[in-house]
Amino acid sequence: MWKAKFLVFLFINMLPIGLWAATPTLNQVSGMVSPQKDSRFTRIPSKYTNKTEYIQKDVMPDLERMIRAARQDGVNIRVISAFRSYSHQKNIWQRKWQRTSGRDKTRLRVILRYSSPPAFSRHHWGTDVDVNSLKLSYWAGVDGQKTLGWLQKNARKFGFCQVYAHGRNGGHAEEIWHWSHMRTAQPYYQVRMKNIKKINDLNVSGNHLLTPKLLKSYVVSVKSCGL
Repeated sequence: MWKAKFLVFLFINMLPIGLWAATPTLNQVSGMVSPQKDSRFTRIPSKYTNKTEYIQKDVMPDLERMIRAARQDGVNIRVISAFRSYSHQKNIWQRKWQRTSGRDKTRLRVILRYSSPPAFSRHHWGTDVDVNSLKLSYWAGVDGQKTLGWLQKNARKFGFCQVYAHGRNGGHAEEIWHWSHMRTAQPYYQVRMKNIKKINDLNVSGNHLLTPKLLKSYVVSVKSCGL
């Protein structure tokens, strides 16, 4: 009897995490949660960020190991953005819409270059981080190039991938700063894909142009780094 129980225990613990972990709800995938009250989240220590940021507990150990390894190699990685709520992303979207001129289709194209509409940002999941700077000028400089080179060589060892990398056919423009913990992000991605058509009214500017077909093209246009 004990052998049978042991084999069952061994089988369960050898399953890929996505098969036994709790499936995230649509609200969790859409950022409609409070990380301070959600048991999935932990606050990123101040030594790794300049402001209050939250990340999933499953991500934090690998994120910390990656930052420490980078520092040992003379590369300073700091988190500038992690979890974002639905309301936070909506404010970003609305602010950019107001600041962008032109017809609605033009505005939409400009904003979607670097920003997702609320409910569709990977930052809602608490699995993705932006690091160091959102300015292309930084990444073109000496420090930026050194940091990027280190991440491209080593981030995969810690489960992170530059999902909006160069060479994709569509979706958001390349985001050198955006890195995703793929194992933890995968179940959120799957729920988002299955529920795209359920988002009929995002209650944001340009909503009439945000069709399921368009939204899907931005969700799927990512790199996986083989993770």
